[in-house]
Amino acid sequence: MNPKKILLTAALAISAVFISLLFIDEEATAKAEPGKMTVPVVKEVIPGEGKKAPDFTWEVDGKEMKFSKVTKGKVAFVNFWATWCPPCRREIPDIIKLNKDINGTNNDIVFIGIGLDRGDDANSKLVSYINSANFNYPVYHESTGKLAQAFGGADAIPTTYIVNKKGEIVEKIVGMRSYEDFENSLKMAMLK
Repeated sequence: MNPKKILLTAALAISAVFISLLFIDEEATAKAEPGKMTVPVVKEVIPGEGKKAPDFTWEVDGKEMKFSKVTKGKVAFVNFWATWCPPCRREIPDIIKLNKDINGTNNDIVFIGIGLDRGDDANSKLVSYINSANFNYPVYHESTGKLAQAFGGADAIPTTYIVNKKGEIVEKIVGMRSYEDFENSLKMAMLK
């Protein structure tokens, strides 16, 4: 191939990458900043059909966000938990470490926490806990249980759902698990 054609092709490819970066929705792909996080409340739950994961919405700075948009083409790790749950609190450091390790090398996995705390001060408890524990992934508050039911239930917590790149629930994990267990589940989901 002609060297000029190679250079032209390379220049076009690099230009396409830079142009595409201009159009990425930064809010949808932003990483959680430990110590400065808020806990948006889940606004709407849209049931999934068949194996499809449900969709849900929340608001960030007045803009509606959707689970399906944030996770499109990615594997999603969705962990239902509560601040008062000892097994939940024990597995969270492993989830934080796993997110840090995986997202240092692979941006095809999205970690999401769903706080199930109830009561008038539930959101403030969640905010306080996630900031003191230095969460590095977003947490959304859903106290009605509708989202957990739409995923397939969370009769015990913690309960974690693994969603593949096609938006299908491929695994339900009930109870506390280790770093290695979660890592293996995510590796399997990447293959599906």
